[in-house]
Amino acid sequence: MTFRNYLPKFYHYVFIFLLIFFWQFNLPILIPLTPYAIILFLTRKKKDNYREDDLIKNDMVYSPVNGKVRSITKNVDHKLFGSQLTQVEIVIPFWKETGLFLPMTLEIKDMIVEKGRERWRWTGSPLPDQKDQLKAGLAVSCLSVNGTQLGLQFFKCYLGFWPELRVIPGDRGKVQVNFGFFPFGGTVVLYLPSNYEILIDRNTEMIAGQTIVAGLPEDIEVGS
Repeated sequence: MTFRNYLPKFYHYVFIFLLIFFWQFNLPILIPLTPYAIILFLTRKKKDNYREDDLIKNDMVYSPVNGKVRSITKNVDHKLFGSQLTQVEIVIPFWKETGLFLPMTLEIKDMIVEKGRERWRWTGSPLPDQKDQLKAGLAVSCLSVNGTQLGLQFFKCYLGFWPELRVIPGDRGKVQVNFGFFPFGGTVVLYLPSNYEILIDRNTEMIAGQTIVAGLPEDIEVGS
């Protein structure tokens, strides 16, 4: 059984070299082994979910990350994603599995990086207005197979790194497929059209690829 993680191979080689070096010179091997074990845990990767499920509907939106809902705001305008949107802010603690998973079957339309001041993930302040100017972060515009436009925005925390995505504009993928990871977590914001009914509440614990965030009213009635 292998331990799946997002850590690049280069870092594994470095730690292996350090372990051999400490062992050869009779140095305490726990010095390199302890941080290596901690980093392996923090970069762990769950099994990709490629299971075909008849209950999965194209208009249902699944959580893209593991974390907790900090806020849900309606009637939000965004420079890249549009107007009158529902904004779902999710905080990813550093101890959670930090993989990123597609919330719907979709195509990546655009990606914009804005450099600037990081956002503390546990801040008490609301998300800044982005009607006219994008704030520091990574914004990803998407289009689902049914024509639904949605947005994902990633805000780096002081105690984390920028998200690493394995997609570029034009790429397509199925719902629940892993498309990157967010080293040590941060803040992820999901932007949805106003006609989607939100099925989660503030402080809801989200499970990537499993928790249903929202859906069209007609789909929810059929599935209930």
